[in-house]
Amino acid sequence: MIIHEFYPEIYPVLFWVIENPNVKQLYESFSYHDDTIQEIREFNKDGIALTFQLMIKNDTLKYGVVVTLNRPKDLKPWSMAHEACHVSNFIYNYIGADEVDLGGEPHAYFIEWITKCIYEVVNETKNKNMNKLKCGGKKPPIKK
Repeated sequence: MIIHEFYPEIYPVLFWVIENPNVKQLYESFSYHDDTIQEIREFNKDGIALTFQLMIKNDTLKYGVVVTLNRPKDLKPWSMAHEACHVSNFIYNYIGADEVDLGGEPHAYFIEWITKCIYEVVNETKNKNMNKLKCGGKKPPIKK
């Protein structure tokens, strides 16, 4: 499992893109912010990708949204955009931004940035060159 951490600098939460996760590692690395959201045990390894609502990273106690890439090489651009929409919605919900203009430029740029981050992880995974990620607000990947 490789964890990529991203900082959407204008929002007070992180998002993580995790390659090839398994349930045990997810439990060891993350906890739930809210008991009402889906549980890790519902994690379906057969799906290509899955986005979890707000989580807490156990070693840093920082909040964020988790995107799991179960089969990164099979992920298509439209699925990346799909997961990016989930990430933005979960972040907006967390910060109480109920009145976000979903057709406006700020939202569109946020979706674009999230999609770019996911795309770079997938593209670099395919090329096996993780040192060339360029998405802003990125820390080096953590291998678990």
